[in-house]
This record gives sequence, structure tokens and C-alpha cells, in this order.
Amino acid sequence: MAEGSTVSRPAVRAVKPVRKARIPLADRSLLERQPEPDCTFRGPVSSPITSEELRMKLDYEQQCYRQAESIVRTRLQRLQNAVKKAGKTR
Repeated sequence: MAEGSTVSRPAVRAVKPVRKARIPLADRSLLERQPEPDCTFRGPVSSPITSEELRMKLDYEQQCYRQAESIVRTRLQRLQNAVKKAGKTR
């Protein structure tokens, strides 16, 4: 380039930022941390525990954990549905 010459540059236009549509959030309660299930058997047991009492204790705890797992799965399904719905609105 020769000394003193100017290079013409294309004009730069101001670009307006595109406003993104707000994505509806899922129900906040679905995002809250859940407490661990309290499935400790608190019924009366003898010392030493009998086989029938042990069976009752284990059955109670199994049902409790199964119900807690079902509740967590239902909440997860609701959250996934809300996220999927929010993705479709974009």
C-alpha cells in the first residue's frame, strides 16, 4: 500500500439484539430437593426379634421404599413433561 492512501471499509450497521421469547418454567415445587424417605419401622418388637416381627418390619420397609420411589418417578415424569412442553413453545 502506498503511503497516505486510505482503505475504504464497508459501513457497519448497528445490530439490534434479538429478544428471545421467555420460556415458561416448570412448577417450582418440581425443582425442590426432596427429603430422603423415612422408612424406619417403629412398631413394637421383642428382644430378640421373632421371625414374624422381622417379616413385618422388612415388609413395612419394602412397601415404604416402593411408595417413595413411585412418588419420585411421578415427580420426574411431571418435570420431564414440563421441560418438553417448554421446548415446544420455543
